[in-house]
Parts: sequence; structure tokens; C-alpha cells
Amino acid sequence: MDQYEVTNAEFYAFVEATGYVTVAERIGGIMATVPGKGWQVLKDHTWRTHRYYAKRGIPLDMGTEPKLQNRPVLALAPEDVLAYAQWVGKRIPTYAEWVHAARAGQEDYAFLYPGGNKIRQVAWYEKNSDNYFPEPVGTKAPNELGIYDLAGNVCELVYSVRNPGEFVLIGGSYIDDQETCEIGRITNNVQLNWPLDWPSGILGIRLVKDL
Repeated sequence: MDQYEVTNAEFYAFVEATGYVTVAERIGGIMATVPGKGWQVLKDHTWRTHRYYAKRGIPLDMGTEPKLQNRPVLALAPEDVLAYAQWVGKRIPTYAEWVHAARAGQEDYAFLYPGGNKIRQVAWYEKNSDNYFPEPVGTKAPNELGIYDLAGNVCELVYSVRNPGEFVLIGGSYIDDQETCEIGRITNNVQLNWPLDWPSGILGIRLVKDL
């Protein structure tokens, strides 16, 4: 399993090499729930553009902004994660694989979060992040396997237990509460089968490689 979540810099290299265009760029934004309207496209939010800045006419390219290079890429759809995984020769983990790694391979794991019970030491979540961007990868304590940010920062995609062909989001993000960051919690409870072509504002990438 990747030690870190994939960064903007790494995803930018993929885009530059392949010319790939993400789903959010194709449809004009991410999928989000709008009160009274259900799921809608939230415009001007992609892996390169941030809605807050776009609405105010402030130029920002998260793919090239120096201060954001070591932060995890986000605003992706499962289709985008699959494309990146194919390019790097890796794959999306199953739910069981992700939980096994989060628990450092221990069946009777002692902690609520990967690496400990004190969430501020191991995760970026709603109470210690700026709520505009995820934080640089690897800046909180890792778990016992040396894997960083399994709790919080950005959600990660795994194959569902219910249906191996479906996807769920796991791990919580920088805008989620601490309960959502607990090991094994599914982040997208309102949409348990996350569609292949739905970009999420909190979805990033962590992959595994078969040896």
C-alpha cells in the first residue's frame, strides 16, 4: 500500500504525460448534495480549480501552485482513480485490504484511528484543518506500518464489501468529524455505491501494488 496519498504534483505528472482530463473537468464541477434538490453538479470545483477562489475571480491552479504541490489531489471520481492506477501499475484496494493496513495487520487493534486514539496526532479533520484545502501529506503521525493519513485529509476509494464491483469512500477527510475518521467507517453513507463518474470534493487516491 502507498505510504502517502497521491499529491497534486504526482497527479499533475500523470496529466502532463497522458493528456488525461478528469470527470470534474468534463462536467464542470463535483457532485454534491444541494438542500431540496438532491445531488447536483457544484460548478467550478476540480482538481485544479477551487470553487471559493473561482467564484471570487482569484486565479489559482492547484496543479502548479508551489504551496499546494505536496498536498493530496482531490475532486476526483472513481474513473479518474482507475485511470491513474493503470498508469502507475497499481490498483484500488478492497475494503478488507484497507482496514487490514489501517490496523497494521493486527486483528485485535487497540486504537480507534490508524496509529493511536488521539486524533489530532494522527489526522487532519474538521477541527484542525483550514477547511479550504487538505494539508501536506505525511505531516501527522503514521500508523505502525509507517503509512500516513489513513485517517482524515482526503477520503480514499476502496471496493465495497457488499458488491466487489462497487466503490465506497473510507478514512474521512479534512472536513469530516472524528467519528468518520475511525477505522472502517464508510464516509459516503448517503451514497453507499459511489458511481464511477461522480467526482467528489473530498476524494483522493491511495493505491496498492501486487508483488
